[in-house]
Amino acid sequence: MKNTRKFIGVVLAVLMVVVLLASCAPAAQAPAPAPAPAPAPELEEVEITFAIHTAPGTIENKAAEMFKEKVETQSDGRITVEIFAGATLGGERDNIEQLKTGVVQMSIFGDVLPNLLAPDRNATVVPFIFPDVDSVFAAWDGKLGDMLRESIEGQGLKVLGLQLRGTRNMTSNRPINSPEDLQGLKLRVPEIPAWIRVWSEFGALPTPIAWAEVYSALQLGVADAQENPYGTIISGKLYEVQDYLINTQHLHAIFHWTGSKEFFDELSPEDRELIVTAIDESVEWANQETKATLADMMQQLKDKGMEVIEVDTAEFRRLALPAVQEIAKGWAPGVYEEVKGFLE
Repeated sequence: MKNTRKFIGVVLAVLMVVVLLASCAPAAQAPAPAPAPAPAPELEEVEITFAIHTAPGTIENKAAEMFKEKVETQSDGRITVEIFAGATLGGERDNIEQLKTGVVQMSIFGDVLPNLLAPDRNATVVPFIFPDVDSVFAAWDGKLGDMLRESIEGQGLKVLGLQLRGTRNMTSNRPINSPEDLQGLKLRVPEIPAWIRVWSEFGALPTPIAWAEVYSALQLGVADAQENPYGTIISGKLYEVQDYLINTQHLHAIFHWTGSKEFFDELSPEDRELIVTAIDESVEWANQETKATLADMMQQLKDKGMEVIEVDTAEFRRLALPAVQEIAKGWAPGVYEEVKGFLE
């Protein structure tokens, strides 16, 4: 009996030790929760101020509106575009300086851009060199285009797209049937030295006048004539102050979609691709629209009362050649070689 009680006591003691050891053992740890995923980086908002010197409603302005819609839609409103058309922010020279200083981020320029920023490589915008617009685009796709872009980018601007504008032709208050009829003609031209030199070769009196003042200059007789693509003649209502449309076809013009190089370099690769793609699509639409409406534009000018004169364009080019060759002496090495096939 005594031994039985002793056995039970030992068992109880062992059980107590087991219980004490279990109570002292560390509790099993639950697995740590997975860390919450890091929030996606917030995309930066981008604002683009877009200055255009030509009037609202033109094909290039409609293309800019298309660009705005594409960019804002595809970025879900994170990138916004504000367009200032009709030289609201000044003329082309003003817009060039605004791009350099960051006041605006984009603009569309005519022939002024290469003439001001690359005067020693400006063959694409010298009258009477290229026979058609396809050869102008081909030049931009080749070595000459590389040289032009290099010069322009060196001054803080970046060419982003090239848009068909249309051939530049003359309008006048007196009939021009041959180069001899240009003698003494007060011809409004942009303030571009190469253009002044070429038209002086014919005996004309090139008169630099800002675009915003052209209508009144023609109306008041400060100038007798001017030259521009059909679309610009229509949007500027020059048919109200000019009687004759002379198809000299002296320059196959394009628009240069241009941006601030610093602005574009600072964009994310994704935003840069989005913007450039929107430019490409808008320019392509504008090119097709321009091709489809050129014949209609000439008819519009006829309907407005202008008399259309067809001239011997080859004769004009032949007589302009001495002036063009003189201008070529000031070109950078390699430029003449890119266009000499049209000049010899």
